[in-house]
Amino acid sequence: MLYEEKVKSNKDAFIAKVVNICGILGIEPEWLMQVFMKESGVDHQAVNPVSGATGLIQFMPTTAINLGTTVAALKSMSNVQQLDWVYKYLAPFSGKMKSYIDLYFQNS
Repeated sequence: MLYEEKVKSNKDAFIAKVVNICGILGIEPEWLMQVFMKESGVDHQAVNPVSGATGLIQFMPTTAINLGTTVAALKSMSNVQQLDWVYKYLAPFSGKMKSYIDLYFQNS
């Protein structure tokens, strides 16, 4: 899988969960890994010092709150746990993402 060498912890569980989530969403796992790479370098603890965006897909603070969490909580999660929030964020767009570009722009 693309960028799996960037996964620094829980690699097998992380990759398995990415594949599972993508199957549910009807997207290619490589697309999601590309988004992770572009947004955070596949670092679930990445924080943008200007905007406060945090995590694998760089959740904005207000987005995190709207999902029922916070960027502080997201940062404290494991990479596998954070995938639940990635799924929760992307689930409303299921069936609408036909390419990496569609997926990427859902995250904008």
